[in-house]
Amino acid sequence: MKLFGRLYEQHMIKTWMRDCQKGWTLASGFWSPFYFMFREVPSVPELFRYSIDSLTQITNEIRAENPIDLLVGIASTGIPLATGVALNLNLPLACTRKVAGLRTLADLEKNAQVWGEHSLVEGKLQDGMRYILIDDVVTGGTSKELARQQVDLEAEKRGIRLSYCGTAVVVDRGFPGYAGENLGIKAKHRLYDGAAEILEFGGTKKEVAVIRHYLEDPRAFQDEYTRHGLLEEMSRTAH
Repeated sequence: MKLFGRLYEQHMIKTWMRDCQKGWTLASGFWSPFYFMFREVPSVPELFRYSIDSLTQITNEIRAENPIDLLVGIASTGIPLATGVALNLNLPLACTRKVAGLRTLADLEKNAQVWGEHSLVEGKLQDGMRYILIDDVVTGGTSKELARQQVDLEAEKRGIRLSYCGTAVVVDRGFPGYAGENLGIKAKHRLYDGAAEILEFGGTKKEVAVIRHYLEDPRAFQDEYTRHGLLEEMSRTAH
């Protein structure tokens, strides 16, 4: 499947040019000329099934190297995706709780202290379980590392030990060589390699050029004045 083309067609990849001229400010604080709405994928059965099958394949690849006892879906989009994988592979499922304002490890530790009797992870966890995380998209790996720490903190609260064996995602939104590749994160598709697919589904060469340039150097787009200059320049050169 030409996933990025289909996502663009369904307005699940949004761009500054077609959908929102002002662009988007991501959780990291960075401005971006495009935005993934992957949480709408379960509403399109073809895309939902493809995503689950992709994650099932990656999970099996990880299982070939390490036995897996548990899947952990990352809130929120990772939960329906992980549910499908768990049913495909007949594996136990748990999920992280959504914690408002959680962006850093310090935020997590602070929230864990005030969370009281509530669980950071929902599901039955047993001592010695080996788990993988399941989610939709990764950019730099920070949110996945936070999810891993969330699972570890919950295990500590319950007085057990769990072993992290990797993370499976459908899409790698980042640039080749980013730090997340060292965190055991495996993706089915990389946006940098597949962005040109949107040309077959109504996208423009300018959109593709800007997305690829942004992935190569997102910091170049963070100053508003410089950003406007880059967008104007690429408008002239992308034909």
